[in-house]
Amino acid sequence: GGTGASGAQARQVGKTPLIPAGVAQTLFVFAECLLKGADALLDQRDAGRKSRGINAKLRLIRDTCFYLLGVLTGMRSDELSSIETGAGRTQVKDGFTYHWIRSVEHKTGKGQVEYLMPSMGHEILRILERVSKPLRQRLLKELATLEADTREQDQKIRLQRIAAYRADMRRLFLGRSGRCEGGVRSISGITWYAQMREF
Repeated sequence: GGTGASGAQARQVGKTPLIPAGVAQTLFVFAECLLKGADALLDQRDAGRKSRGINAKLRLIRDTCFYLLGVLTGMRSDELSSIETGAGRTQVKDGFTYHWIRSVEHKTGKGQVEYLMPSMGHEILRILERVSKPLRQRLLKELATLEADTREQDQKIRLQRIAAYRADMRRLFLGRSGRCEGGVRSISGITWYAQMREF
């Protein structure tokens, strides 16, 4: 609420209502159960018994990870969307163990920051890396194709696509997008709003 130094900003109050405790508990238990079944589903996909893309069940696992990391760290959706491979680390200091997750803080422009998370966060990140691996591989192929294509075309659009692919190729929260050629992009805040309502 009182985030501003003076005037109207000092009188601001939070407008997002809290999730009632009973609902939050139900959602968390539901998400934990989904997370526990994630490896079996991913094993089927990786063995070729399921589609290599993101199907409805894998999308639910991805969204579960988004929900859990948001609840456990307090990160905003754009910060969650900025998480990349290798984002977790553990630190022991003065006999205490701390677990950290790295992302990009956009709201105040701080850039790369780390958020404290419980140890469960490492398991979530591991599952996310598995879920997103085929999409990251697809982005890498698309990038290589685009960089090798030197035919005469709109260079501005080509360079924008190359920059977008490079920005997304290590991201963990990826999905299919009909808005871009290649079809894989980092998930936007608007999409997360809809996905979390569905979740």
